[in-house]
Amino acid sequence: MCAHQTVLFHTHGLGPFDFSALDENSLPALNRIAASRNVLLCPTIYLTADRVAAFENLLGSYHRRKESGELENILGFAVEGPVLGPDGGTPQGTIWRPSKPQWHRITGWCSLGLKYIVIAPDILSLGDEVDRGFSFADLLSLIYASSGRVALGHFGERSPEVSAQRFEEVLAYIESGYEPSQYLILTDHLFNDMPRAFQHAFRTPGERARRANELAAQPMEPWQTSTLSTQLGPVPAAMLLAARARRLTPALNFDGGHVDLEICRLTVEFLGADRIIAITDHTETLTLAEEPLVRDEYTRLLYRSDGVLAASSVTHEEQQRNMRLIGMTPDAICLVQYETPIAALRFKPRRRLSMPA
Repeated sequence: MCAHQTVLFHTHGLGPFDFSALDENSLPALNRIAASRNVLLCPTIYLTADRVAAFENLLGSYHRRKESGELENILGFAVEGPVLGPDGGTPQGTIWRPSKPQWHRITGWCSLGLKYIVIAPDILSLGDEVDRGFSFADLLSLIYASSGRVALGHFGERSPEVSAQRFEEVLAYIESGYEPSQYLILTDHLFNDMPRAFQHAFRTPGERARRANELAAQPMEPWQTSTLSTQLGPVPAAMLLAARARRLTPALNFDGGHVDLEICRLTVEFLGADRIIAITDHTETLTLAEEPLVRDEYTRLLYRSDGVLAASSVTHEEQQRNMRLIGMTPDAICLVQYETPIAALRFKPRRRLSMPA
């Protein structure tokens, strides 16, 4: 097994702490919990408009303590949203449109330990305005000029073809200004909250009863680059092909509920473990941004009160067992849970010296 610590990447809560409601005084206690469990954290925050100042204070305290050599087990923070598709399992109030001055404030946090921002790549075209005189392309440029990055996910378009096209346009736009790297662009949870041409998870009792027949009926194996869009749909195909070309690094959940383990196996087989970050999308509280969650005791998934999937309560140790079940070696598990996420979090975008021909 991996001799290094596990990185809890895209995680929402640990111990008593709901990260989206975390205050600066709780940082030392959170770090002690992470250290006692031998894990490293990149907490993911859902940002509401009324908590902008609170999160800024949190990051300011984090930065000062980090500079003093404290908080060794907290590697930085991520923000999920607020520009996301409307149908995903996000807490109420976490999908909103910051103004241009607010975006300048948010991207200023990248110097304080904000590692990346989850953004839907298809809500707007590059030329559409986020605010008056401030386009989506301007926002992407601002994030990267601030040494931040985007993780693409939570799609909003109902047309898979339009979503895939806008996804490709965002990739090309970022790549036009920055040197290529598989860590230049990240993704949110692969296969979730995006249009698909296949069933990627079997969560209800009825779905689980049909699982074997459904998987057998889907044209899933082998995955071929030439037919991937037909097999999976334009959006997941575009993500996987970009990952295979090392244009981005996708994040995949191995809890067995967000994504069926057979689909996880095929993904690892197609990409290789060195191109994947394992995420937990996990919390140990029954709240998310202080909103109550309901746990399915069979799948251990966590749902909003309206039945929309929001998170997971499956631990990283249980996810490691799932990885072994689908045939991943100790070295492969070390790659997805430590080496690749560490490399991604340490990466700094570098501007191109000249525009590509």
